[in-house]
Amino acid sequence: MCNPRRDPRISLSVFDLANPCTSVEIRGTAEILPDEGKRLPYELSHKYLGIDPPAEVDDEVRAIIRVVPWKIIGFSA
Repeated sequence: MCNPRRDPRISLSVFDLANPCTSVEIRGTAEILPDEGKRLPYELSHKYLGIDPPAEVDDEVRAIIRVVPWKIIGFSA
C-alpha cells in the first residue's frame, strides 16, 4: 500500500486489454486534495453517464489523488 503523504512519488501503468503490448507509464508526484461536498463523483457521473451516482454514507470521507506527471512513456508493438 502506498502512502503519498510519506513518499509522494507514483508510477501508474495503463495497458490496452485488446493489445497488451500497447501501454503507457506515467511517473510523477501524487497530490492529496480534499473532495469537499463529495463533488467529484457527481461531476464524473454526469459527464460520462448523465445520471446521479449511487448514494453514499454521509460520514464517509473522500479524497482526490491527483498525479502531476514528470515523465510519460508510451509503448506500442
